Amino acid sequence: MKLTHLGTESGKTGCPMLLASDRGTFVVQGWRLSDPEALSALDIPAHETVVEVPAELMKALPVEFLRQALAERESTARKLDGEDSGGTAQP
Repeated sequence: MKLTHLGTESGKTGCPMLLASDRGTFVVQGWRLSDPEALSALDIPAHETVVEVPAELMKALPVEFLRQALAERESTARKLDGEDSGGTAQP
């Protein structure tokens, strides 16, 4: 997996950090969520984890990347809906 640094709130490197992968995903480095109340509200499988990052880090999200990823996901969902229903997917 190739990672591209998008931004951080702590200088050039460090935590928290936002990266984009060549798989069309984001990788987030943040603080381990340890708040018992928050964790009890989540159903996290043993092979997954969650991290907490400040809202300010989200300014590093590339808008065009998000638009493209969402459009691709919507297109895939429409195709699946059309196949599942046996009809033509609606726009």
